[in-house]
Amino acid sequence: MLALTLYRLGSYFARVLPLKIRTLITATVAQVSCLVRVGTRRNIERNLALVHGRSLDRRGLRRMSRRVVLNFARTIQVFLELPTYRWEEVRARLEMSEFESAVRGLGEHPVFVLASIHMGPWELGGLCLSSLGFKIHTAALDHPSAGVTRFFEERRSQSGMINHPMRGSFNILKEALQRGDSVALLVDRAYGGTPKRFDFFGVQPEFPLGHLFLAAACQVPIMTGALVFDTGDRVRYIHGGVYYPPASAEDVDALEAIERKCLADFERFIREHSDQWFQFELLERSGQK
Repeated sequence: MLALTLYRLGSYFARVLPLKIRTLITATVAQVSCLVRVGTRRNIERNLALVHGRSLDRRGLRRMSRRVVLNFARTIQVFLELPTYRWEEVRARLEMSEFESAVRGLGEHPVFVLASIHMGPWELGGLCLSSLGFKIHTAALDHPSAGVTRFFEERRSQSGMINHPMRGSFNILKEALQRGDSVALLVDRAYGGTPKRFDFFGVQPEFPLGHLFLAAACQVPIMTGALVFDTGDRVRYIHGGVYYPPASAEDVDALEAIERKCLADFERFIREHSDQWFQFELLERSGQK
């Protein structure tokens, strides 16, 4: 109940408070979170150490972990403000040329599975893609609070994203692709019934495979990409690659080879935008029972 109240309160402030005050509140909450949530900050630092090795000393890791928390707070701010956004205003500060170039290469009526990670203002992606003319479906885990789950679903639907519960979503997403719609999924955390371990920054976390089987079942390409905060108030899409599935979803070796290419793209995104990578659990223990 408390979580839902806080989200609703934040949504109210997003409608009535000036942007400068909202931004100040966001920065203050982030600073307090850094001081209070010591364990989370240490997890972030250890994950960043896997990414950067000895190129960052303890002080550098601490500074970057604080930027991670600040950027995560900015992402929540964007999510709460979504219903107030006008597409014309968003488009003026949005750089999507890499995405537009990628989809042009897919033909006249592109259909795809967009695989992304918890990075940057990912919730803004639904508004961007739907406003560019794409009908996008996604699936998300339920929040422990049913009220918060409904709040999230309403927010995503207002941005143009068609949201489905994670349980039983494979066939729903498959039917959407077969109708000519597209799918966008965050695939950097293990969920569902088919996770597998892959090398990632020198450790072996579990990753989901559902997006691979989905693309193979519908014979549509997988694109990797993410939205990131750019200079000033701008937002930019960064593109990884376009990968075509094998002819059969039973060709597991070929699908796993594609997954390694996707993970290589994600590693590049994270190295280049480490302060926008929102992995708050220890990566080296991810998927351990």
